[in-house]
Amino acid sequence: MKTIITLENYNDEFNNNITTSHTSKSSHLQIKFLESHAQIIIGENTNLTDSEIILGKGARLVVGSNSVLKGRLSIGSYATVKIGDNLSVTHNLYIRAVEGKNVSIGNDCLIASDVTIRTNDGHPIYDTTSGVRINMSEDVVIGNHVWLGDEVAVLKGVSIGEGSIVAMRSVVTKNVQSKVIAAGIPAKIVRFNCTWEHNLKTKTQSLYD
Repeated sequence: MKTIITLENYNDEFNNNITTSHTSKSSHLQIKFLESHAQIIIGENTNLTDSEIILGKGARLVVGSNSVLKGRLSIGSYATVKIGDNLSVTHNLYIRAVEGKNVSIGNDCLIASDVTIRTNDGHPIYDTTSGVRINMSEDVVIGNHVWLGDEVAVLKGVSIGEGSIVAMRSVVTKNVQSKVIAAGIPAKIVRFNCTWEHNLKTKTQSLYD
């Protein structure tokens, strides 16, 4: 295992590599390459703070420009986490992508404190009659301009459409369409035809009819 504590361009003898811009920075960062052929690509003006990133064999992390990432990312063998531009994380995001599955987060997303996003359930579950596994890992897709409130959990196989809001402490187990508010355990749509903005002075014009 190789452990890196600063964000800089990096290559090692196991073909693990980091490609980053000189305008991006880090503090209290740990990157752990568990095996080989893992890759990290970081865009411009991005800040990795209070973060631990663990990558298995052939794992891949891509983070766009002008983003703030704070939390723990566990990316298993041949899995990918891809994050767009202008992500803002308040505190302690947890992403787990395993079994070759992917997590995709679009541009201009806002993720509040203690949010969990994962492609699996943590342990395999089997039908006791057939012996067949019944909880296979699945991709997670979060669209552009999505706001996830404090302590939201986004579970395997879920897609969240652009412009949507997921309320605090909701558990998302099924797809959420664009421009809605979802809330509850499990999360259900509570309002249609709405979106959010960073402040009172801006509007994401593409989301308005």
